[in-house]
Amino acid sequence: MKKTLNTIRKGSALLVAILVMAILMTLTLGLSALVIREIRQTGDIVAAGKAFYAAEAGVEIALLELHEHLPGYQTKNVSGAADEWVSSPPDDEFLDYRYRIRNQGNRYPYFDDDAPVYLTSGIGVTKNFLYENGGPNEATYNVLGLNQTTTIPLFVDCGDGTFKDVKNFVLEYYVDFDTAPDNNLSISNPIQDFDVLRWKLFGQPNDPDLSGGGVSRTHAISDFYPAYENDSAENPVCIGSDLALAVDDNCIPLLADSANINKDYIANWDTENFDVSPVEAAWGVARECYAKDAGPIVAPSDIQKGCNIGSFMQTHKKNYFTITNVVNPDIVGISDPVIRNARANIYYRVVAEKDQGQFCQGENPNDQDVMVREYAAISSDGFASNKTVKQSVDVKLKLNSFLPVFNFTLFRTDPSKENLEDLPPDLLPL
Repeated sequence: MKKTLNTIRKGSALLVAILVMAILMTLTLGLSALVIREIRQTGDIVAAGKAFYAAEAGVEIALLELHEHLPGYQTKNVSGAADEWVSSPPDDEFLDYRYRIRNQGNRYPYFDDDAPVYLTSGIGVTKNFLYENGGPNEATYNVLGLNQTTTIPLFVDCGDGTFKDVKNFVLEYYVDFDTAPDNNLSISNPIQDFDVLRWKLFGQPNDPDLSGGGVSRTHAISDFYPAYENDSAENPVCIGSDLALAVDDNCIPLLADSANINKDYIANWDTENFDVSPVEAAWGVARECYAKDAGPIVAPSDIQKGCNIGSFMQTHKKNYFTITNVVNPDIVGISDPVIRNARANIYYRVVAEKDQGQFCQGENPNDQDVMVREYAAISSDGFASNKTVKQSVDVKLKLNSFLPVFNFTLFRTDPSKENLEDLPPDLLPL
């Protein structure tokens, strides 16, 4: 009997040992799983951080390239870019990234084809809806505040040292006020009696010999234009080199309004034997310019009447178009100075067409993108762990409203005076 009890006791010790080992093994495996999971999570965090900083590096390089190039630079046509993307150097051991710059369009402001436009919070529409199905919309216009100036380049940098020019464009604008007086104002003139917009077109002559005196200089034409009582987003005032580019058929060619110049006139003037050609229409000219400023082709006489925008565009390159809000707030029809200043806005957009003889390297001949966008869209992807981890960064950079150094003058106030450049040094004013 004692022998049997001893045998049972020896067997129970082995069983207890196995149970203890099983418990310890379970705890060990559980702890190991926790450690492995923490190691994996730490590795993922490190890899995500590395990918994020790689994506930031791509953004920084894109910003540097935008800074070092002329307006309109983008990666689509850059040598070495796969489609639109430029990748990090293959010998870079630390950073793996790719970036893309989209910076060209055919309108200002520009909307991407593949991105929704939010008219109100949570309600997005497509670009085509804005311009086609939805009709003309306020969202397609930019706002030019009182005394604000914006300069729009009418060319784009191809990225290889070349560029392509806009040769035809139209500016559409309207105001959201009229001259109806309130109790404290007594302005009875129609709004078209007041200049509200100053525009200036300036660029380099195609022929260097036309710069004058063998010295490289910039030519320019400019004018002041009014608004119209019934203008709106659907019926904007239009000026430029080609009214046919206007988004909608209800464009108002304001200064030629009395001559009944409209889009039908523009389309049929050569076959219907009209008296005035589109290039002579008032919507396409500066009413007065000077040979010293505009060059001998655009202004054959010292003081030229009707300097044509289209002629200037065809004979000059790397042009810039500057517009300034010169509204007198007193005509807004509101007595409160703060409110009337805030209402003295001009809403504008520009539609452009490229020179069909100019292309960037590798460009599709049907590509109509020729203007700088309001915002350069930078997209950058960073990778880590053999591209198993990816982080993306998107940045938009607004086009600076700048006045280049060769925008030599904004106004010529007294053309009857001799030009200072023609005076001998001893007669120059101090």
